[in-house]
Amino acid sequence: MKKILHRAGIGLFLTLTPLLAVAQSDADVELLTGEFEAARPGAKRAEAANRLAAVLTREKALSNTYHFTRNTTEDSLRWVLYSGLAQYYYDQALFRKCIRSAQLAIPPTCALKDTAGWFALLTMQTEAYVRTGDFDGARQSIRTCLEVAEKQGSPERLAAAYNNMGALYHHMRDDSFSIVMYRKGLETLRRIPASESLPMRAELLRNLGGAYGEMNRPKEAMQILREALAISEQLGDTMGIATAQSSMGLAAMAAGDWTQAEQYFSQALDGVRRLQHPVGMIYCLGYLGQVKQKQGLIAEAAAYYRQADEMAREMNFTEMEMKACEQLYALYRTSNPALALEYLERNKALGDSLYRMDAETQMKAFQVEYETAEKEHRIAIQNEELKQRYLQLWLLVVGIVACLVVLYFVNRYRRLVRRRNRELRAINATKDKLFSVISHDLKSPAVAQKMAMEEILANLEDYDSETLSRYLGLFYRASEAQVDLLHNLLNWAHTQTDRITYEPSRFDLRDVMRDAMGLYIMSAENKEITLRTDFSDEPCTVRADRQMVHTVLRNLVNNALKFSESGSEIRLVVRRSGSTVSAFVCDSGQGMTDAQIQSILHTDNLVTTRGTRGEKGSGLGLNICRELLVRNHSKLILRSRPGQGTEAGFEMGYVNE
Repeated sequence: MKKILHRAGIGLFLTLTPLLAVAQSDADVELLTGEFEAARPGAKRAEAANRLAAVLTREKALSNTYHFTRNTTEDSLRWVLYSGLAQYYYDQALFRKCIRSAQLAIPPTCALKDTAGWFALLTMQTEAYVRTGDFDGARQSIRTCLEVAEKQGSPERLAAAYNNMGALYHHMRDDSFSIVMYRKGLETLRRIPASESLPMRAELLRNLGGAYGEMNRPKEAMQILREALAISEQLGDTMGIATAQSSMGLAAMAAGDWTQAEQYFSQALDGVRRLQHPVGMIYCLGYLGQVKQKQGLIAEAAAYYRQADEMAREMNFTEMEMKACEQLYALYRTSNPALALEYLERNKALGDSLYRMDAETQMKAFQVEYETAEKEHRIAIQNEELKQRYLQLWLLVVGIVACLVVLYFVNRYRRLVRRRNRELRAINATKDKLFSVISHDLKSPAVAQKMAMEEILANLEDYDSETLSRYLGLFYRASEAQVDLLHNLLNWAHTQTDRITYEPSRFDLRDVMRDAMGLYIMSAENKEITLRTDFSDEPCTVRADRQMVHTVLRNLVNNALKFSESGSEIRLVVRRSGSTVSAFVCDSGQGMTDAQIQSILHTDNLVTTRGTRGEKGSGLGLNICRELLVRNHSKLILRSRPGQGTEAGFEMGYVNE
């Protein structure tokens, strides 16, 4: 934070950052700031920001090195650059520009929720307001600092706010109240460990000692300042040491001890010279000039005043230049009236310059207020004119919206009717298909059973065992076909009416394939067909509806048996390849054409084909398999050539146990 020296109502706010008052740097900063503000968002703005940040880093107004890109947010750019500009202008004693930069930095700092940065900017802005004599602005900034510190419950920041409040009242010549604020700040610091509050405690003690010195109470001031000096020496704070020594010099001057005062001011001057701090040097030179003047050493006093005057002119530090001219005028008034007159005229010209600057600022403010009021008046007139238009437009918009709402509901109703019609047509088609299957495919096995039974009953006594066995075999096959058809009809009806509930679980596909195979072992033996398994040794776990997958595998095994010749072999394959598990039923039976495969995979047509022993199917089996696999996020895979057999199956994702 800033260090504070006091003398005769003039508060000196110093920074820990060394200041290089070089005219070329000022020009670079002004030029690069203009380029940054004029640049459009994107790469050009980032480049302009990097150039300005490099100069501010070189001038030690930014403590870190920054590199911005086109993706850097606008808040981040403005926070870094305007905070750095505020610090740079503060170090250059250009306090009005410091205030403007701080005002531009505060909104992005708040947007980034950097409370510490916000508090630091408010503190710097407060000190700059005091330096320009804008006590109302300073009060407002300090009030905000107090609110932030109280909300955060930070004793150190609250103490800093009381410190700034004390400095403000000291500048307003209310030393008694400033002492109250400084002591309140010290009292606040007692809430935290002493080791954590030494820097702030030292600053408050220095300011409190300075206030006692201003109230012509040098003994009390010196006692407090010695404590502040001891803390600064403990911290190794060169600037704090110099500030305490300068304040002790002021207390010694108040006590009339010119020798001790000169000693303290000389020590303070050595400290700020090591820090290359021109502002501190100007004040220390002025104080030494006062000491020499009190001692009657006019030539030495004049030398100190002239050094302070030259440095103030180089820095464009108007207030201190006026102070030096005033001191030189008082010094030469009797011994060299002509030279004294020159300094008096310069002092008056500088005062007029400051007055003109303030007047111009006020005139600009009045102009802005006038233009704002005029604009508000024109806006009020335009608002009255627009009210009627808004009313007309509002009525028009309401009418259009009402029409659109009516059209929307009419269109929605028509679409709903069309959708219902499509659903009814699909339901009717499903019903017709179901009745067709029932009336044709379900009737045939029943008729065959009836005829076989009639034949057996009519000629039971005449049949030998071989003939009777043949008729019973026919009867069994008709019953088997009828049961199989009933299962498929039930599954197909459920899929068509969305009555099958999808209940996924984890299971090993090899186990389900074994279950499906077990249902057809007797059928395979009757047809003299071998069922052979070809399973992976590693787990083949999938996540799906186990019952649906079982139905699919059962249909695939049944189809393979139906279309395979006696004496052939059917392979049941379950394998895992990487993250995929596949299950196939491979036979060497009749096979299918490409047209049949495309019809099964891409249409709802029922393809009916007789088996190797005349077994007749409904064509529902593979359709059911296709629909059940879709519900399990898979699809039916068919590979076949006429007379070369068929591979039917599917693939699913592997799931870890």
